[in-house]
Amino acid sequence: MKKTLFIGSLLVLASGLYFFTIGDYRQTKQFSLDNMLPHHAYNPKWDVHPISANEESKIHTILNRNFKYIGCGNQIYVFFSEDNKYVLKIIKQHRYTVPRWIRYLVPSVLSYRTKKIGHKEHSLDRDFTSYKIAFDHLKEETGLHFVHLNPKDDFHHNITLIDKSNIEYKVDLHDYEFVLQDMAEMVFPTIDKHMERGDIASAKAAVDSLLNLQYVRCKKGIHDSDPNFDKNFALINNKAVQIDVGRFSLRTPENFPNIKEEFKNYLHKFPELEEYYDAQYQAYSEKYAGPTTSLVQLETQQPN
Repeated sequence: MKKTLFIGSLLVLASGLYFFTIGDYRQTKQFSLDNMLPHHAYNPKWDVHPISANEESKIHTILNRNFKYIGCGNQIYVFFSEDNKYVLKIIKQHRYTVPRWIRYLVPSVLSYRTKKIGHKEHSLDRDFTSYKIAFDHLKEETGLHFVHLNPKDDFHHNITLIDKSNIEYKVDLHDYEFVLQDMAEMVFPTIDKHMERGDIASAKAAVDSLLNLQYVRCKKGIHDSDPNFDKNFALINNKAVQIDVGRFSLRTPENFPNIKEEFKNYLHKFPELEEYYDAQYQAYSEKYAGPTTSLVQLETQQPN
């Protein structure tokens, strides 16, 4: 009898540990509508600039397509439109939620719990502020059509999401927080194609567009914490766009940004292109010439 009770207790304990720990971990690895539903309060800080009737009509036209689940990053679930023209990124809400084992098993008086909750709140505000900056000040430079950060508005659109097993989910995007962008081609494969065709002029144009995007962003008084041309940037008709919009802050960079070494190393196999990049990088650095009054600051100083 005692042995049976002991085994039963172990099973209950194991189930509890699963619920509080592994259950949370598995949820983060799967496409789940529950993981997309916001649990935080409305924050007026994240309200973006109003859109026109024409812009809203275009957004609804884009969203009339079905969107297929492709995968996920640290902050988002990624869906491609079935015609491969648009990307819908629905924000991972559990990223900003304290795990159950901390909420229920750690006493509220302990500083560890307070610190973890504070870290989640900081991450939420940092990421959503960046999405807002991208839409309000870098819409063209990021290929953005819309960001929806506060599900308190009148924006409604019923959409079909399709998972990797081709199961369809009918949802109203009003209930979710998301980013809608144009589809773009990654930088390295695009430059490879140009060089394979012997089209060095297009390859140089792509390099220059990437550097010019950095210049425009800096002049607008916007800092990017990860200018990685390999992962966070892409090209639309050979024009650079930043596809990762979760790393911006309103802070004028003192100097033209250092580009990640991955790009410089990648260019080693194309000596002529590497030489062009070095010259252009130096030219943009000199043109930027340190801190100035940002375009964002100038915009906010304009009379109403």
